[in-house]
Amino acid sequence: MVKSVISCIIFLVIILFGCADASNFQTALDDGETRTESISESMNNDRKFYSINDYMEEINNVNLKTSKLNIVDKGEQIELQIDIELSNYLKDALLNTEKPIYFTFAEVADDYNLSQFILKREPLFIDGDINNLLVNNNTISIKQSIVTRNSVNNTQKEILLNPENYQLAFLNEDKKAVAIVIGLETATIH
Repeated sequence: MVKSVISCIIFLVIILFGCADASNFQTALDDGETRTESISESMNNDRKFYSINDYMEEINNVNLKTSKLNIVDKGEQIELQIDIELSNYLKDALLNTEKPIYFTFAEVADDYNLSQFILKREPLFIDGDINNLLVNNNTISIKQSIVTRNSVNNTQKEILLNPENYQLAFLNEDKKAVAIVIGLETATIH
């Protein structure tokens, strides 16, 4: 009889404490997830980078999407414009980088030598201050004008107006390319 009473008491203790722990388990799990997310977010927001070189491998199709390169012919000037949707991580990294960041459009290495048709780029290097480039929460807009040579004929102009002939370069503080985005003729923003 003593064994059955002890067994019942142990059974009741397990049930009572087990149920109490089970009911609090989801709350504890939820609180833990909230704390983990908050720690993660604050780590991302507080993380400082010295240079874009510190995270250049993160500048990829996972962390950014682009619109199709928009090219507008204005006679002897061509305007290039692209929107880039940044992941939260990449936006925070770009915002929290001590050294300057720059962008520029460059020609894709191919049979055409676009530089022979170009007199100058305005600006030559686009200031990468994300706060000045933001068009909405995570999208930046990059613009650059190209002044063409007076001698550019229609065939050469068509080459200059083709998005397939351009790539976008992310530049570090020394104005050296650390990441290149190609395929600007196809939008990856959906």
